[in-house]
Amino acid sequence: MVRDELIGVLDIESDKLDHFSDEMIGLLALLAAQAAVALENAKLHITERRRMRQIEFVNLIARSATNASELGQLLLTLSELVSDTFEGSEVSVLLGDNSGVLTLEAHAGGEKPHFGGFQESISHGIIAEALAARMSVVSHDGAQADGSPGTKPKAAKSLCLEGALSEMAVPLISLSETLGVIVISHHTENAFSQEDRAIAQVAGDVCATAIRNVQLAEEIRRLANTDSLTGIYNQRYFHRVVTQEITRSRRFAKPFSVIMFDIRGFRSINQESGFDEGDQTLRAVARVLSSSLRAMDTCCRYVGAQFALILPEIDNEKVETVKNKIMRELAELRPGTQQRPLEVVFAVVHYPGDGTTELELIRQLLNRMEKEKEKSRGAGT
Repeated sequence: MVRDELIGVLDIESDKLDHFSDEMIGLLALLAAQAAVALENAKLHITERRRMRQIEFVNLIARSATNASELGQLLLTLSELVSDTFEGSEVSVLLGDNSGVLTLEAHAGGEKPHFGGFQESISHGIIAEALAARMSVVSHDGAQADGSPGTKPKAAKSLCLEGALSEMAVPLISLSETLGVIVISHHTENAFSQEDRAIAQVAGDVCATAIRNVQLAEEIRRLANTDSLTGIYNQRYFHRVVTQEITRSRRFAKPFSVIMFDIRGFRSINQESGFDEGDQTLRAVARVLSSSLRAMDTCCRYVGAQFALILPEIDNEKVETVKNKIMRELAELRPGTQQRPLEVVFAVVHYPGDGTTELELIRQLLNRMEKEKEKSRGAGT
């Protein structure tokens, strides 16, 4: 008994008749009282230890979320933290895209598995049950159970990770929005206790908040760096990338080039065909640039009808090739009512030949752009 509450029974038996004297019974009663206090203290210690683990884990996730600059980095860090918390486990983080389709984004504790192992679970396995219940679900040796005391396992189902004998799926839910799921896999039976399940639930809640915060921060950065009309990068991002390329080029001794071009007679397109036609022209130019450049190149709408391209690791000869390719593809566009080919005026600078700082390069680029536009006006175009 502890504070008039029955916590258990100490049963001591003997095969001898009248074996227990009053003195022995008194000693056993004292032993039972001490045992009750010890058991209660042990329960309190376990509860406190679980709370400390939860607090420590939450603090680690919070620090990781604060230091993370991109979603991929955060997901990898979170999967490693969860794997370290549940020793000997492999952790997989699956996130949903805009249409809700889950994909494997991060893995820790072993080699990244094939996604095929998760597909059945997403349809009607442990992941499906966790998402439907909006709470953690535990599976031991292929038998599904919700982890609640007294719950009988359901029919055995294949686990997500090949060779795993225990798995726990924890949904990632932030402000009632389901972001994805964390799957914790272990290669031993009955690997997860009720305490583990409670910690995993807390981990899922905190991870979901951290992931959503980083997603929102990335979306804000994307909107701040993207031109709303054309969908390509804007002038703000252009200056940022030029600075980054200068730093990278200095470190690895590799040049880069910047091309700027201006659409000839763009004002007449707006005047003759309307601003909607002018907007359509700018979007068409952006599509041409996006499909023509390398993955490592950056295309931006600088201002008005001016576009700028940053081309890493490219020499003068290749720059001319890029210019000619863009001119050919833009010439196929026929904006406006007169259906004249679209023509542009180019200006180019090279690092480090035309400047070693962003200010020097951009100043040189804009000066050359103005000179080329004057030549174009002088030629009567």
